[in-house]
Amino acid sequence: GRQDLVEHLRDLQTNIMLQRNLSRQQQEKPKQEEEKPKPIVESQPSPVPNQVEVDSTERFRGRVFIMVSDAHRLTHRTIVMRDALQLQGCEVHVISEIRGGTLPKPDVIVASNPHQTPRVLESLAACSAVRIPIILDLDDDFEHIPVSHPAYSQIGLGNMISAKAYTASILLSAMITAPSQNLANNMLSAGYNARFMPDGWTRVNQLWQRRPSFRPRVHIAWLGQAGLFDDIASIRRVIIRTLREFANTQLVISGNKQVFQMFDAVPDDRRVFLPSVEVSDYPYLLDQADILLLPLRNTPYNQSVSDRALVEAGVKHIPWLASPMPAVTAWQAGGLVAETPEEWHTLLRHLVMDAELRMKLGDAGLSRAESREAYTLGKQWVRLMDEVIQNARNRKKSA
Repeated sequence: GRQDLVEHLRDLQTNIMLQRNLSRQQQEKPKQEEEKPKPIVESQPSPVPNQVEVDSTERFRGRVFIMVSDAHRLTHRTIVMRDALQLQGCEVHVISEIRGGTLPKPDVIVASNPHQTPRVLESLAACSAVRIPIILDLDDDFEHIPVSHPAYSQIGLGNMISAKAYTASILLSAMITAPSQNLANNMLSAGYNARFMPDGWTRVNQLWQRRPSFRPRVHIAWLGQAGLFDDIASIRRVIIRTLREFANTQLVISGNKQVFQMFDAVPDDRRVFLPSVEVSDYPYLLDQADILLLPLRNTPYNQSVSDRALVEAGVKHIPWLASPMPAVTAWQAGGLVAETPEEWHTLLRHLVMDAELRMKLGDAGLSRAESREAYTLGKQWVRLMDEVIQNARNRKKSA
């Protein structure tokens, strides 16, 4: 289940084969020069460069349409996907609909949450009719998203139109890509062709490389990027208790005013509310955290949550404290896992008191997050698109 390890092992295998062939070639060359004075061997192509050349030419570098509900307000996942494909040499167009004659024909289409906008589905149906392969990319587990989710009315399947559009988008797609292994497994068990394509980050946004200046207080933050009101409410007493025990701490809440009001017992000078920001400015929001809290109750929705929050914390060198959800236990690097309120309190106290521990966890998270940078993820995306296009060609031949 570790795609980054698969990529590293493949690179290692290629390097080993290259070294073995080069050493064999160097050993055979003196013998050939003694037996045949004419340099006949030089006219024969070496197998290793030929193999490398085939790999480079066969890698997908075609035209990709990424279809979204609003081309002016892209999600984090769509931005990373776009940059990842462009870094691999693909021609990428991010659009919300296809108009006849305005753009050349794509090699493949990636539809990002198309059930949110009916006109996207109309374009997908037209592309499916002319046998253009479609990849359905899901940002979230929309089938299990709770009604209490703040964006449920926009992304949920609570009405008949959204539910039908969601089903139609699945039927039109040749492949479904999911941001968590659990969500991909759920799709596979339902009989769909699904793959885990992880979330990541992109160096194109220079704010990810920025480091905040020193501050005297330790900021304990919940930024609303993972979890809901009931999730943070489960550790409310633990947070308040820790703030009272350590005068050098400050609470930072972002994105949810209701969650901020939950901590009215905390003095005003010890808590800060930050409004939600655009996706491109989110790294700046993360700079306000020294310890990131990710409490998640054991629900079907949280079981399928992405590890994006952990990846982003790693890029920003921020240690985290989280519940033992599958994405958390699979990621592991850069933080601590707590199950009971007692464990939450004990581990949060350790993180507040031990600056060296925070530094070590931040280093581990940063090292692990390098495997999720856009360029590395781009290799996985182009490999997936190669497979989807080849399968489409095979189906066309058999038909």
